[in-house]
Amino acid sequence: MIEVETSDGRIFRVDTKQAYKSVLIKNVCTSTVCKYPISLKVSSSTFEIIQKYMEIDTSQLSEDYNPLEIRFKPSDLNFFMEYDNKKLLDVCNGANYLEYPYLLELCCKIISDKMKYKNTKELAEFIGVEYNITDEELMRIEKEFEWISSDE
Repeated sequence: MIEVETSDGRIFRVDTKQAYKSVLIKNVCTSTVCKYPISLKVSSSTFEIIQKYMEIDTSQLSEDYNPLEIRFKPSDLNFFMEYDNKKLLDVCNGANYLEYPYLLELCCKIISDKMKYKNTKELAEFIGVEYNITDEELMRIEKEFEWISSDE
């Protein structure tokens, strides 16, 4: 068992095999003198979701995996359906920080699916930022990045 401490001071005990799905945790434990708890810059509410997912994750990604070749199981996709957009973004950021590749790819897939076909105002709302772009700025941005909305 590995003990980790979240940014808000909560201690979690994580099975070593599950914890090693995080490259960060694995490297801390195998490349340094590991002192418990390992301090993480992830909130307890976010880490709790990540730990729950670690418990059911059976994926095996090679170090040189191709993200376009990953086929997500319906159960993996369904695991995150109960969470709102903010929490999903928090988990995605946590997976990135922890260097948990499969979870990061899974979150990115779910987020990209949710963002499809949204306009800029809806996207701003999705990520929780204020929408204060003028029509002129919007036209310039859309022209500059029109390739993003392409179906290719």
